[in-house]
Amino acid sequence: MKKVKTFCRNCSALCSMEVTVEDGKLTHVTGDGTASPYGAYMCVKGRASLDFHNGAEDRLLHSLKRDAQGDFDPIDHEQALDEIAKQLSTLIDQYGPRSVALYHGTGAYRSVLGAQLEKSFLSALKTPNLFSTMTIDQSAKWVTMGRMGVMASGKPALTDIDLAVIVGNNPLVTHQTMPFAAGECGAPGRAFTQAKERGTRFIIIDPRRAAPKPPALRIY
Repeated sequence: MKKVKTFCRNCSALCSMEVTVEDGKLTHVTGDGTASPYGAYMCVKGRASLDFHNGAEDRLLHSLKRDAQGDFDPIDHEQALDEIAKQLSTLIDQYGPRSVALYHGTGAYRSVLGAQLEKSFLSALKTPNLFSTMTIDQSAKWVTMGRMGVMASGKPALTDIDLAVIVGNNPLVTHQTMPFAAGECGAPGRAFTQAKERGTRFIIIDPRRAAPKPPALRIY
């Protein structure tokens, strides 16, 4: 048995992990608080690494098709692809290529071939509709970057910030990206309280005054 320092590759947070390996098999995974700005925090996706590598009991091993009763029955993958292609063709013939869209999650950004296959697939269908976690729940971030620009000096950690202005975001409700993710993952209220005790000042600009906010912060 040996313990190995590594990191989770499921999203851009890249949380540090410590895994236990026995006879070449992953047997345990935990957050590594010694080499991560997130402490030992690890979300459910990181904790599912055992199932991802070893295979869970309920892991899908073949294609399934929903029947009239709403249950899923096994179907040959070649037949499944043929039926999907037929339905896509019907949609495109009736409504045009823009009636088809493709969505990928955050984990897809770690797939070397995934992005190339997506682009080729959409190009063949003649549709530009590609959506992701960035376009669905973080579109304001990219609009702001396009209009105001991006600081090229890098992103500071919460422990190094003297003044933070939070515009339209609520760290108690939803996870942020750096620098706030570095301190608030798992315990946002505690992280912001500790930052305030260190002397960090916060200004929150949010029209939703009734929503919960980090304690003792200045709100506009």
